[in-house]
Amino acid sequence: MKTNLVLLVLLVMLQFSNVYSQVYIYSNTPLSSVGDYIGKFVDSSTTYSNGSYAIGKQNPYTGTTSAVYRSYFYYNLSNIPQNAIIDTVVVAYSTGTGTGYTFKLTKMTTISTDLGSNWAAIGTSSSAHTGLTYGMNNFMSDPIKTELQSKLSSRKMIIGAMC
Repeated sequence: MKTNLVLLVLLVMLQFSNVYSQVYIYSNTPLSSVGDYIGKFVDSSTTYSNGSYAIGKQNPYTGTTSAVYRSYFYYNLSNIPQNAIIDTVVVAYSTGTGTGYTFKLTKMTTISTDLGSNWAAIGTSSSAHTGLTYGMNNFMSDPIKTELQSKLSSRKMIIGAMC
């Protein structure tokens, strides 16, 4: 009988250790990011440089030159435990007005030091959200929640934005 009781207590203790081994973060703290605004300027040739705007188009930019802006946002995830479970992600954004225009968010895997490569990567990365309206908005995002959860082991997440 004494052996059975010790075994039962040991099993209960093991069960409690399983319950407490899972990490939960209850936080409404926004993730901050660093990023870059990239402008593609097209006239007789195409050049890329740091842009003045995160997303948008200017046609004409100056004279016969048109400009298209894209951006990326790099999130350092090292403050979130790798075994955390992400329950909800809320995306909050604010843009200038752009009646009749929409933009999309993409899931990037890498960034480089070459602005042209980054500009292209924003456009060719898989979409997280499309049809987002200009203005101020926030929404729950399952695609970015899934992306964030999958990127915890690499400690970084990169989101692109383009019109």
